[in-house]
Order: sequence, then C-alpha cells, then structure tokens
Amino acid sequence: MKKRQESREQAFIIVFEKQFNPDSTVDELCETAKEAGLFESDSYVSALAGRTFDSLEEIDSTISRYLASGWKITRLSKVVLALLRLAVCEILYFDSVPYAVSINEAVELAKKYAAEQDPAFVNAVLGSAVKNLDSGETESVCENETAEPVHEVESDTKNADNAGETAAAH
Repeated sequence: MKKRQESREQAFIIVFEKQFNPDSTVDELCETAKEAGLFESDSYVSALAGRTFDSLEEIDSTISRYLASGWKITRLSKVVLALLRLAVCEILYFDSVPYAVSINEAVELAKKYAAEQDPAFVNAVLGSAVKNLDSGETESVCENETAEPVHEVESDTKNADNAGETAAAH
C-alpha cells in the first residue's frame, strides 16, 4: 500500500500539470500519468486534486489573503502555487489531515521541486493561514502576518501553534 506522502506528491503533480492543461479533467490527467507509467493513482490522489480544482476560487482567495501587501497570486511560480493550493485544500477540506502534516508535506515538496528560497515562503504563507483559521479570523489578516515572497516569476493533530515550528524544523 502506498504512503499518504506519495499520494500527496502525486496529487501535487496533477495540480501542477493541470495549470498547463486547464481543459483536461483531473481524472484524465491521472489516467495519462498511469498510462505513461509515472504513477498509480489512488483515491486520495483523485480526491485531493479533484477537490483542489472544485474549490479553486476559495482556495486561491485564501492564499491571496496571506500574501504580502501588493503581491498577487499571479506573481507566484507555478510550482509554489500548486503546492499552496494543495496544502490549503487539505487544511480547509480534509479534517483527517492535521494542519502540521499539510504544512510539513508542502515544505518538503517545495524542497524537492521549488527554488531554494521557496520552502520558507510556503511555510510562512501556510503558517499564517493556519494561525488565523484556528483563531477564527478567516476574512482578514494583519499585515505583519503575511509572507514576503523571496522571488518573483517573470510575466496528525490539528495544532496551529506547532505547525510552523514543525515545518521549519525539516
């Protein structure tokens, strides 16, 4: 049986790939990956990637609230955007996944797939989101709690107090 970590990485790949193939469904992308021998999709991959795109507007709105003032989601690299979308989806809609796990896994995937500075940025954005979601402040954020991107792209208990520390330790 495949680990949840592997399923999450495969869901990330599907979410990333869908940015380049917006007309393809998640199921089509999973089938293409299976046919190419890239990976064997499972129910968690389909559920997480599918829910990410079914709730994309709310997920992107959540991400946007935790970016530094003046920054827009369109300035993020496609890798970072896919990682944030996936993690925010888990945080908002998958109650069985602890916040700290979602953050840590996103940071680990950023270390593997993103630029050197991106893991800290991903950790900061997700840490701010979790902190404010736990406190019930889902509509606004203090400016000092937003993450400052370090570069720009050219044209299992839910414990928010430990989430950022756990992710930063890896």
